[in-house]
Amino acid sequence: FVVCGHDRGGRVAYRMALDYPDMVLGLISVTVVPTPEMWEGASKAFGLGAWHWFMLAQPEPLPETLLSGDPGFIIDATLAKMAGSLDQLHPLALADYRQAFRDPVVRHGICEDYRAAAGIDEIDDLNDRAAGRRITAPVLVLWEQGRTYGGNRQPLAICNDWANDVTGQGLSGGHLLPELAPEALLAQMRLFLSRHEQAFAHHCSG
Repeated sequence: FVVCGHDRGGRVAYRMALDYPDMVLGLISVTVVPTPEMWEGASKAFGLGAWHWFMLAQPEPLPETLLSGDPGFIIDATLAKMAGSLDQLHPLALADYRQAFRDPVVRHGICEDYRAAAGIDEIDDLNDRAAGRRITAPVLVLWEQGRTYGGNRQPLAICNDWANDVTGQGLSGGHLLPELAPEALLAQMRLFLSRHEQAFAHHCSG
């Protein structure tokens, strides 16, 4: 199968490609580069802009307690920053985000994800890099147009350090590309899938 993930889902997706190379035939990564690159390239600007990476990774119950103080304000402020304005989001999508974030179980799960990114997920990535293991499936990388990652590097350059066959481009629309630039995103996904269709079909039939 081909796996596609955005943001935290993108981190799950590239780990799947590393852990199960015989099953993942293609990877579509949206606004994500491998986690160690983000930690290693961290700067004052990154810390101020992505403060949640550091706060949410703190041991339980500190971040959970802080989030419980005003979850509605926190999710709205976060989405407004990502989208430029809450008006950019479909009302149904915004309602789903708000409803989910009101649930303390969801907030705990979010914290656990960031703890993993600062712990076992990074360890697994670093072990793979040290062992020379790379993503062998073709990779499509899509990101916010004009943004750099991991110490001011271009996403394609970073991902070429981790995978053998990488293509991609920046798209206008900000961080929430699935919500704010769905047509452009789908066009790139269709092009990627059609480009590798024969290889995917051959693998499945074999």
